[in-house]
Order: sequence, then C-alpha cells, then structure tokens
Amino acid sequence: SSGINAEWPLRPGLQKLLENLTVSNNTSESNKGASICQRKGCGKAKTEDNESETCFYHSGSPIFHEGYKYWSCCQKKTTDFDVFLKQEGCTDGNHLWGDPSSKKKKVPTATLR
Repeated sequence: SSGINAEWPLRPGLQKLLENLTVSNNTSESNKGASICQRKGCGKAKTEDNESETCFYHSGSPIFHEGYKYWSCCQKKTTDFDVFLKQEGCTDGNHLWGDPSSKKKKVPTATLR
C-alpha cells in the first residue's frame, strides 16, 4: 500500500508513480540559516563572491490575469509559469540578505470602532 488515501480509483499508471514517489527535505544543516536575497525575482544565496554584486529584482507586484503572468514593473507577459518565475529582474540595486526561516509570521489584526 502506498499510504495514499483517495476516494476514487486511480489509474494504474498514476498509482504506480505514487507508489514510487519519494519526498525529500533538501534542507541540510549546512544550508540552515543561510542568507538569501529577499527581493522578488532574485533569491540568490549569499556567498563571499557575490556579497557586493548588483541585485536584479522586480520592484512591482506579480499579476495573474486572463492566463497571463507578469510583473507590474516590467510587463513582460507570458502564459508559462516557469518562464514567469525565471524572468530576470528589471530593477537593479543591492541585495537584501536575510534568513527566510527566521521570517516572523504576520498576525492578523482587527480594528474595532
């Protein structure tokens, strides 16, 4: 048994793929706490070689509209999500180094009147 609990029968080919599926956690102790650029569209890991290099990132917001994916800052439209994720940033500046595992959770607040 694959441990997959489905309410409907799976096609044999899909069932075989699921049975052979392995999930790994790529977080190793050497990467834990590593500084990664927090700017949208960059995501580079900090090394001694790239600590002071120019960061290319997107200053705008991601937009998903009528099947298109693009950044509000550069308007390079695509229908392919992978192409969208790989678009080089249109703004240059300094990297914003930080540890993504140390991000604080945003707590929703309510305003009472």
